[in-house]
Amino acid sequence: MPSIVFVARPLPADIGPGGRHRTYQIEHDLKSACGAGQVHTLSLMDWRARHAGLEAASTRPTLTSRVVRRINDCLENPLGVFHGTGYSSRTFTPRGFVKEYRALLERLPRPCVTVIDDARFIGVVAVAREFDVPVIAITHNLESLDLAAADAHGSWGLRTHLVDFANELGLLQRCAGRMFISKVETGLVSGLGLEAEHYPYLPVGAIRTRLEAIRNARLQVEQEPELFLLLGSAMHGTTRRAFEWFLAQARSHGLPPGVRLVIAGMGTDTLDLRGTARIEALGWVSQPDLDRLLTLARAVVVPQFSGFGSVTRLTELSCAGVPSLTPAHPTWAIDVPPGVHVVGESWPEWHALLHDLARSPGQAAWDYPAWEEAQPHSLHRYLSRWIREE
Repeated sequence: MPSIVFVARPLPADIGPGGRHRTYQIEHDLKSACGAGQVHTLSLMDWRARHAGLEAASTRPTLTSRVVRRINDCLENPLGVFHGTGYSSRTFTPRGFVKEYRALLERLPRPCVTVIDDARFIGVVAVAREFDVPVIAITHNLESLDLAAADAHGSWGLRTHLVDFANELGLLQRCAGRMFISKVETGLVSGLGLEAEHYPYLPVGAIRTRLEAIRNARLQVEQEPELFLLLGSAMHGTTRRAFEWFLAQARSHGLPPGVRLVIAGMGTDTLDLRGTARIEALGWVSQPDLDRLLTLARAVVVPQFSGFGSVTRLTELSCAGVPSLTPAHPTWAIDVPPGVHVVGESWPEWHALLHDLARSPGQAAWDYPAWEEAQPHSLHRYLSRWIREE
């Protein structure tokens, strides 16, 4: 049987933000394709947690270390001296983590494939090449562009992000294969000359079980027709800007009569709610509390106008039988799941749809499984060229 090493930034988990859910899906699908015993997961965040004391002792923020890190960042992107973007490969190459990966390759039988969920694992890619092990990049996003905001920092900021993108593209070029969650990223990378394939997010395992439980619960109870949710991490730049846009519109023009909005997710309790009415920000909520809100809410508002966020959220809401409202932007990345209302970018359109949904009867359940069946299930087929028995 083939050996699969999955090198991930977060530890795969069925509870947490969308990035963890995507990592959970990749690991789940790898195990389904190759057998659970053949998949060996190394998480950078988990490794850092296990070695926190040792790493802290070896990386005290002395003046010298800060200067060295700054120099390394500027060598990776010289324009960063004018505008730091936060994109860097340095934090993805702890010596001990790469050593742990090397030790794993040394003892695993062949054939062997490594899957990475971030192109910045340059130390892992270098070791894999030593062992003639192919590396497949299945990234959450094009991280250099996900951090970018073309209109936020002027022309120098844009140039700096483009250097980051060139660096990320160069890292992806070193991989044997590339798969992307978004059709936009797949088309961009393949258009630039690198083979790429679309591998959409679909809820699996414990995530799917929980979403199906919410869908069944919604069929058993009455929803609160005027309760709408706004879900996501306000720590993510484009998501926060989307939330702030929605709050600014509600502050200036008001929500439809009776409509109330509950905002939940990491950092949402830091949003400015002054001058708004019938809006509550909860911050991070427990999974049972979130499930209860999704059972009772009329719909979820997803105002994502830029960036790469919300792709996992729209699919999961559809699976759970929860209607959602979103502009066209996220629908370029995925096939629109059932239950998604696509809205224009003007506030009157959002206001009108919120008004109509709050006063219309609950929507009948849709056939989510039929939509999912039509999606490409591409991971096993894509990996098959590298995992055939020798």
